[in-house]
Amino acid sequence: MGGAILESTFTSLEAMARAVYPWLPGFLFHRLRGLLDTRAAVAGLGAPLLVVHGTNDGLVPPRMGRELLEAAEGPAAWYPVAGAGHNDVFYVGGEEYFDRLARFVERRAGGGS
Repeated sequence: MGGAILESTFTSLEAMARAVYPWLPGFLFHRLRGLLDTRAAVAGLGAPLLVVHGTNDGLVPPRMGRELLEAAEGPAAWYPVAGAGHNDVFYVGGEEYFDRLARFVERRAGGGS
């Protein structure tokens, strides 16, 4: 794999459920452990990674994007889109968003510097 781009991605299903339902007792989440574990997938990837997250994401906390960045074993870059929520990162990021993603892809494809 030449690389991966993660946008507004949670660390795991368990962590996401805990973030959305913090008032529920912790023992209820044990069945979710290990399911949709993006952190583990990123740790084993070993390929370049670009993590994109809106700073005002009200669904998936931006800290989860940072945690994914920290879990990466290969080269990784963080692109916080100031003022963006969960579903409007491309819109709020505008031209810079598309430029950054294009540069990342071009570098992995051998077409950029």
